[in-house]
Amino acid sequence: MAIKLPNETRWENLQKTSDEYDSKTEAEIKEMANGQSFYEAAAWLAYNRTKFIPTELLEIINSLEVLDVSIEKDLWDELFYQVVTQESFYIKELLMQLLILNNAIRQTNAEETEPAKLEHLSTLANARVVLPKALFEKEIPDDPKLPDPDPTPDPAGIRAVNIAEAQANIAALETARKGDRAIRKKISKRIQGKL
Repeated sequence: MAIKLPNETRWENLQKTSDEYDSKTEAEIKEMANGQSFYEAAAWLAYNRTKFIPTELLEIINSLEVLDVSIEKDLWDELFYQVVTQESFYIKELLMQLLILNNAIRQTNAEETEPAKLEHLSTLANARVVLPKALFEKEIPDDPKLPDPDPTPDPAGIRAVNIAEAQANIAALETARKGDRAIRKKISKRIQGKL
């Protein structure tokens, strides 16, 4: 990816990067993804994702190897290129099918027993490729120099939030209790008035 300039959105940066990127053909992508059998399995999964027999899909998955991380990265690069340039809808779909299949193989291989593998196949087969919305921002953030928030929470901040929530809960309970007393008084007066 090209270096992102401060006055440039991520989308503009992706477009600039795509101008410099050397995309691959369908044949090169198929070869990159361990050849024809991986491609055929990905196409089969895309076509049968809602009507497959779990044992049949498991047999296909067991016959394939997870793609090397560098190949998977290249597939993602190609997908981003296709999304940005919209050069070929067919190749974009092919890339997503390959990535979904690779994820299904990886996740299935992580399970130890066949029943556990079969249990997750429907979810894995119906997975979707999701691209982060932040990549497609069309405007520059107000202050791009602001640092990312610290992922480790501040204990004092957590305590302050907990105290504020507790005080709000106490106030809500107090209001409810006052309302309850008023209703009980009205009911009591009505009952005494009827006696």
